[in-house]
Amino acid sequence: MSDQPPRPVAQRSDGTDWSTYTDDEISLLDLWAVLIRRRVWLFGVTVVVLLAAVAYALSRVPVYEYRALVEIASQADGTTPIEKPSAVAARFNDIYIPQATSAWSEAHPEDPAPKVKANAAGDADLVRLSGEGTEARADAYTALMKDAVARLTKVHASVTERLRNRLRQQQSRAQRRLTTARNSVDELQARQKMLDEQAARLTREIEMQQQALGDLEAVRPGEIADSQDAVSAVRRLLDNEIIFKRQRLDDLRTTLNTDLPRRRDDLDGRLDTARDDVASREEEVALLAEQLAAITGTRLAAPPRRSDSPQGPSSAVIVVLGAILGLMLGVFAAFGVEFVSRANAHMRET
Repeated sequence: MSDQPPRPVAQRSDGTDWSTYTDDEISLLDLWAVLIRRRVWLFGVTVVVLLAAVAYALSRVPVYEYRALVEIASQADGTTPIEKPSAVAARFNDIYIPQATSAWSEAHPEDPAPKVKANAAGDADLVRLSGEGTEARADAYTALMKDAVARLTKVHASVTERLRNRLRQQQSRAQRRLTTARNSVDELQARQKMLDEQAARLTREIEMQQQALGDLEAVRPGEIADSQDAVSAVRRLLDNEIIFKRQRLDDLRTTLNTDLPRRRDDLDGRLDTARDDVASREEEVALLAEQLAAITGTRLAAPPRRSDSPQGPSSAVIVVLGAILGLMLGVFAAFGVEFVSRANAHMRET
């Protein structure tokens, strides 16, 4: 192959020749021969590591994730939280969880405190509390998470109560304005009723005046007295009374047909305005009631619960990884032993 000097020959431990290379060429057959010859180390290390992986997989205590979701109190629109989820998560991590952890440790000095952290739950106005622990520590994680949420809820309750009080004051003022508007409508309707009654009285009075005027016009002065002076006097009286009746009748008709319709139109316009004001005030009161009902407090949207499956790799994955690692370490061990053996043989020759 190449113009290199002959390879020196060394004796194997079994007395046979073993060729050693002085160059960098490696034969796959030689590697395979090493693995076959050192198969005890190969399989021994593999089995030991595999057994260790199996023992670990069987003996390890499953660790589960404990999670709770916290819904932040909302403002009057029912959608905007009173505090950003990222800010609430920071307050949890910096204030409430440490306080709850300290309180739990004081109550359980012999047990390690659960480790819980908070983070914003995506785009939703929620904060997620999470931690990892064994199944036996479910009560500890539940108690700590509820304690931390209770501390936040107490702080947010004062904020939402101020919002409610402000809306209640606005609602009270709006209710008073609504009462005033309704009283105005009632007053205008009463005045409208008075106009109707006045129109009815005027109609009756006009009828009476017309009847009286007709009676006066039907009177014959000659039938009252025979003297000419008496007839003239009666005629003047009748004429004056007829003029008065006609004037009165004209005034009544003017009031009925002109003044009352004008006043009625004015009342109708004012009544429409008052009714519109009532409708507007009712909408305002209803809107404030909806806003008051839309304010929600901070609460546990999803109570603490354990995950259905343990965290981390399964036992089967651990065994497979153990087998792969054992095989790799077995190969390294086989070549390592072979290297040490050949190094010792080389040292003995020299």
